[in-house]
Amino acid sequence: MHCAIARRTNWSLFALLLIPALMVPQLGCVKLTANLINAFRGYDVPPEFGKFKGKKVAVVCATDEGIGADANGILMARNLRVLFEQKIKEVELVSQEAIDQWNATDSIESKGFAELGKGLKVDYVLVVEMQNLKLREGQTLYRGKSDLSVKVYEMESGGKEVYAKQLGTYTFPKSGMPATEIDENRFRRNYLLMASKTVGRLFYGHDLGEDVGEDAVMLSL
Repeated sequence: MHCAIARRTNWSLFALLLIPALMVPQLGCVKLTANLINAFRGYDVPPEFGKFKGKKVAVVCATDEGIGADANGILMARNLRVLFEQKIKEVELVSQEAIDQWNATDSIESKGFAELGKGLKVDYVLVVEMQNLKLREGQTLYRGKSDLSVKVYEMESGGKEVYAKQLGTYTFPKSGMPATEIDENRFRRNYLLMASKTVGRLFYGHDLGEDVGEDAVMLSL
């Protein structure tokens, strides 16, 4: 009986705190709302594939231009390596130079990702496919879009695919950004950073609040 009363009291307090945030439809209040929800529900969202801890991993991004031939793919892979170094304990990441060198002599496209993993003596190869990248809608609005998917190959399993995820079309920011407010190179970097975070969260735990107010983050960069 006392527990039931306590739960009702807690949720009543939560409702009183939440109502003011919902009354003002601004991005700051969206973030406040998320924080209030997190205070009651907890923060950590577990990774869908959380096996990179303490392992050696190669990160490859394939685009419409191929592998290692597109600056967008190289930047996407670099962003992911930075995120993994920050978020995953004891992970060892293969450099882009080592991947490029192996690709130049052995060719990933002809031999495949499993052979890349074996050649670089890694535990896992993460492959991100980013297709149909577009940064503009017309001449006056930036609104990035790309089709994202990921695959993970595990060397201990003989190079078998052990995880795959179709993320569909990733759009950012949802409402677009006037071209007068940012140049294309800066927008490209921001879009690829946010796309990298969307992919990265599949492999490390994160806070629910990170999923809220992303447009506000973009506007502040």
